[in-house]
Amino acid sequence: MDLRLDHVAFGWSDHDEIVGAAAGVGLAPTYGGEHADGTTEMSLLGFPDGTYLELIAPTGDATPVRWPEFLTSDAGPCAHAARTDHAPTAAKRAIDAGLSVDGPRRGGRDRADGVRVEWDECYLGDGDARGVIPFVVSDRTPRSYRVTPSESVEETGLTGVAEVVVAVESLDRWTDLLERLYRLPAPQVREDEHLSARVANFPGAPLALAAPEGGPLADRLSRYGPAPCAYLLGSDGAVGDVALREPRDWFGRELSWLDDDRLAGRVGVLE
Repeated sequence: MDLRLDHVAFGWSDHDEIVGAAAGVGLAPTYGGEHADGTTEMSLLGFPDGTYLELIAPTGDATPVRWPEFLTSDAGPCAHAARTDHAPTAAKRAIDAGLSVDGPRRGGRDRADGVRVEWDECYLGDGDARGVIPFVVSDRTPRSYRVTPSESVEETGLTGVAEVVVAVESLDRWTDLLERLYRLPAPQVREDEHLSARVANFPGAPLALAAPEGGPLADRLSRYGPAPCAYLLGSDGAVGDVALREPRDWFGRELSWLDDDRLAGRVGVLE
């Protein structure tokens, strides 16, 4: 099964606050509208490669249908999605690989301009696997209805969501599953002092695993279970007009976090 990122979700309790945080570092999101269930709304940063960062928050007092424990506690990274041309086919491949499947089922939202956006989504695995394996999405309406590059991104040099870092309790358990499901190459494994974790990075693949050995990431894993903990954006060189913190090494590349306390350590840029 191919692994192509579709989008990543960043959950927050206050939509205006997290949109303002992104705009404050130079990345003003585009409002995407309210989801069909009426419990969440979203804005997005669309990138040239077709991926996007979704900023999702509750619309009111009702419990959000999507990732409620993440949204209500300002957890930030909460889910990642893989793009597929046909969700039923992806579901069959997952079943053939020994995974349980929930879906496909129809999703949708209404944009502020009245355009209706629809897609099929399918969740793979159960229990902890739901946080590690990306759910799959295929478009019913034209993809341009769902995402186009955001104006604030156009001159920055950012290309898309390059990598999702997923917090897990065991590298070996999940490495074996991901290699079997996506035919990933053997990972590079190293200690990362900033994350206080052992990290497995799959060369050329948009996924990394981090097994914490203490610190805030261990607390996050204990609270939420296996789930995305950071999103790394790609770039085509020097990044302009985006506020970044001091760079650090990430498997031979420079990684700089966005310069806002709500985003730092959660969304970064690979240069």
